[in-house]
Amino acid sequence: MKGVVWTVVGAAAVAGAVVVGGVYWSGVKTEEQYRAWLDAVNREGIYKASNTRYDRTLFHSEAVTRLELSPPPGTDGTPVVLFAEHAVQHGPWPRAAWYSGGAQPVYGAMRTRFRLDDAAGQRLVQGAYAGKDVVDVVSTLRLDGSSGHDVAVAGLAWSRADTGESLRFSGLQGHYELTAQGGALKGELHGEELAGTFVARQEVEVPADTDDETDGQTDEDVAGAPPSPAEPEVRHLITEVGLRGLRFSVDATRTRAGVWPGNATFAVDTVAVAQSDSAGTRRVELSRPQLRVELAANGTLLDLREAFSVAGVNLDGRPAGSGEFTVSATRIDLPKLQRVNQALLARTLAAPEPGAQADFVATLRALLAPGPVLAVDGFRLQVEGQPQPFTGSARLALRDPEGEIGHPVQLAMQMFDSGSLHLDLPALQVGDLAAETGNAFRLAGFKVDLDVAPGAATARGELRTDELTVLSDGAAGRERVALRGFGVRADQVKGRHGLFTGTTDLRLDSLRVAQAAGSDVELAGFTVGARASEDGDFYDVVETFALQALRSADQPLGSGGFTLALEHLHGPTLGELVRSVDELNWKHYAQLLDDPQGDPEAISAEMGQRLLAGLQQLLTHAPRVRLDDLQVRMNGEAQPLTAQLRLAFGALGPAGWDDPELLQRVLEQGQGTLSVPEAFLRLALAEQVQAEMALEAETPPPPPKRGQPAPAKPDFDTRLQAALDEQLAPLVQAGYIKRAGGAVSTEFALDRGAVTLNGVALPLQ
Repeated sequence: MKGVVWTVVGAAAVAGAVVVGGVYWSGVKTEEQYRAWLDAVNREGIYKASNTRYDRTLFHSEAVTRLELSPPPGTDGTPVVLFAEHAVQHGPWPRAAWYSGGAQPVYGAMRTRFRLDDAAGQRLVQGAYAGKDVVDVVSTLRLDGSSGHDVAVAGLAWSRADTGESLRFSGLQGHYELTAQGGALKGELHGEELAGTFVARQEVEVPADTDDETDGQTDEDVAGAPPSPAEPEVRHLITEVGLRGLRFSVDATRTRAGVWPGNATFAVDTVAVAQSDSAGTRRVELSRPQLRVELAANGTLLDLREAFSVAGVNLDGRPAGSGEFTVSATRIDLPKLQRVNQALLARTLAAPEPGAQADFVATLRALLAPGPVLAVDGFRLQVEGQPQPFTGSARLALRDPEGEIGHPVQLAMQMFDSGSLHLDLPALQVGDLAAETGNAFRLAGFKVDLDVAPGAATARGELRTDELTVLSDGAAGRERVALRGFGVRADQVKGRHGLFTGTTDLRLDSLRVAQAAGSDVELAGFTVGARASEDGDFYDVVETFALQALRSADQPLGSGGFTLALEHLHGPTLGELVRSVDELNWKHYAQLLDDPQGDPEAISAEMGQRLLAGLQQLLTHAPRVRLDDLQVRMNGEAQPLTAQLRLAFGALGPAGWDDPELLQRVLEQGQGTLSVPEAFLRLALAEQVQAEMALEAETPPPPPKRGQPAPAKPDFDTRLQAALDEQLAPLVQAGYIKRAGGAVSTEFALDRGAVTLNGVALPLQ
């Protein structure tokens, strides 16, 4: 009968957990279909398929197929071998005990039974599947070309009395439907239970026996020998895993490229995990976890989405929360992805051949050419007891970078194109902040919004948190760290030379660190503002710092602020220096990957040389440093410490960095002012004077002369002022500084190595 059919559905590997295969229907002869199916399986490269027997008669055909799965890396190298026994009954009314299709005329029916070979059957799951059919598939081909397939995966029950380990599997049953020519597949597998108990044996080192039990002397003292080693203590970690109510469904349509767009869902009613050891038992239970996979195809480009959700999580019997998120990968070139996977597998199984790395990089770049996008969407984590969930999303778009790429690490560091990150955590608290002991944590009003435009041309974002409180028990006692009103905002645009321009602002309303000993420190009103700009080929960076208040033990100490500017930086030189450092960074990581035992000192030395060369080149373009509006106020003092500074730099001389007069040559011009309240100077001298007076108090004073009273000892303030006057007097006399109104001031000037203070030359030799 020439109008017969051939179907091969599924194959079971380890403990029936993996079902492999497909359905192959056509209008050609049975044996031709079978041979074509063998060729298709071998082309896939997962199994090696070969025929061991084929018999064909007028009304039925029988065949046996050997399927060999290559061993994974790290095993003993023995392949897993499956045998598929096929029995085909030709239509229109198949006659076989295993067929229950009734009187409806069909083209034919087939039963395929899969079993492990003897060696694999004895080796896997301690022989639980030895000599048994692992998968049994009964398929029916209808007259319209569609087909139905009843699938049964055998269960098992295995245990070891000596260890207490066990594995129970109820098996799987289900039905699948295929349209004509295998164009669409739809169906479901379901099972009641998959559970197991696993025991891990751990040997824990015990300190050696160093004391004699009778007199407390060490073993070396008693016997003149080293301490006797103790036997390691054997402990057991028992893990129990149970899955109840398993379901797997699929609804997909096959394309000409052999891809199956559609969706597949794996769901479980409950997952329970318990771990027990000498410290106790810990339990985790998931309620209704589900993974749904959706695949869409546009030619050879694929869009993949995987949605995970769990209705509830219990930790040690207490509700912990629920959650969900979706991971997606879009614009993935399937042929290129398959080539990348094959290259990765080849690199895992054997040492790369010459030229393999370049081919691998070329394949990766081809995969990046369509602009794949990786994303996490719909992230929602509801923590039990918290009023609002933690939500977020992330997106990462990749590209094939311009220029020559020499290593996969270089490609990984340059393939970023654009992306976004959005996180929102209204409130999260762990532990009791009012408790007298134990750790506790509270985070409120945490939010992140970051967007990077294609080509990383712009980066705009904000991070902020209203509150962060951490309570912990440390070596110094109970410690509490409380942060309020923290935020960072950035608005950056990539400039002509690859350097970002724009603004970055940081604010911190308050930060308080409190310890049980009473050494509390608090910052209030701390801000940092950075501005970067381009003017032609030159780049300026201006940073402003301010602190409204510093307190210790609730006593105000002071405040301050200043502005620091780096100006007239040569953009092309600075941009090339940044790219050069990036190149050495990827080379460093590549060396760690290719030769973990290699010496990284060469790259570190080259990094130093490039930094010095880049700085030397920057100095040829006359960069400038400016310090403005430096003010430091000390509580209770009317006058602040103030300063301003301007420095202009020049190029190195012929001797380069080895020039003995390097500083005088590089610092071409400068000017500045400094005014320091004498109260600041007294504070700096206070510790020295206290130490001197303490030493004098320990030394008996000389006896007074006859008839004269003992000299009075000056008090601390008098001694402190005298010490200050003694140190300042030579500087005032030389004209370097001025003393007026309770402050010391000076004016600084520099011109090509000549330095003056208040107009008086300062000798540098």
